[in-house]
Amino acid sequence: MLSPQTGTESRARTPVDHRPILIVPYMWIGDFVRCHSVVKVLKARYPARSIDVLATTLCAPLADYMPEVRQAVVVDLPRKRLAYAQHSALAERLKEGSYGTALIMPRTWKAALAPFLAGIPERVGWFGEVRLGLVNDLRWGERKRPRMIDQCAALALPANTPAGRMAPARTAGPASGNHRLARAARPVGAPPHGRARTRRRRPIKALAGSRLCRRGKRSHSCGGRRLGRRRSR
Repeated sequence: MLSPQTGTESRARTPVDHRPILIVPYMWIGDFVRCHSVVKVLKARYPARSIDVLATTLCAPLADYMPEVRQAVVVDLPRKRLAYAQHSALAERLKEGSYGTALIMPRTWKAALAPFLAGIPERVGWFGEVRLGLVNDLRWGERKRPRMIDQCAALALPANTPAGRMAPARTAGPASGNHRLARAARPVGAPPHGRARTRRRRPIKALAGSRLCRRGKRSHSCGGRRLGRRRSR
């Protein structure tokens, strides 16, 4: 269509969405790291939108190693009870972020409560625990994706995207801060483990770490405060 004033072609431009995106990830350390896949896919799809991630006090430092994340919204919610007042307080904090989309990784009812109370317009998540209404963009077919990384990343894509293996682009180095781990030569990290398997795996991790050190690599054991106290004894 030609503009009568200039004679040039006038094209309807789709406005760019700049509303931030909130990710509600799994809150265990290993699963929190796996959710980095959805961050990468989101940033590739929406480069103009900022990405924030909900995190516990324990997981929040890991967000520094996710260059695509703007900030971690730190909150420690109880696991074995509803704690509606705390979810409501979190929702008030989320309202200040003016989020346009929330991606909810866990299938639990409680995980979707704060984004719903905050009035985030688009709330994406897998079907589970009768969350009709709390999640207004329900996805199906989670079990068709055997890897957790694929299940997380699929929520960042359109609903009709075929199931397949995701391969987000790699990024090197931390987002900010002076981290000794990033400067270490050829570091190798040992993942955390469940409390029930601690005694059985601890000697294996120690042996593997000593062998890696003899090969000229840096070995780091990942875990929380309790693991640190056990190692200091």
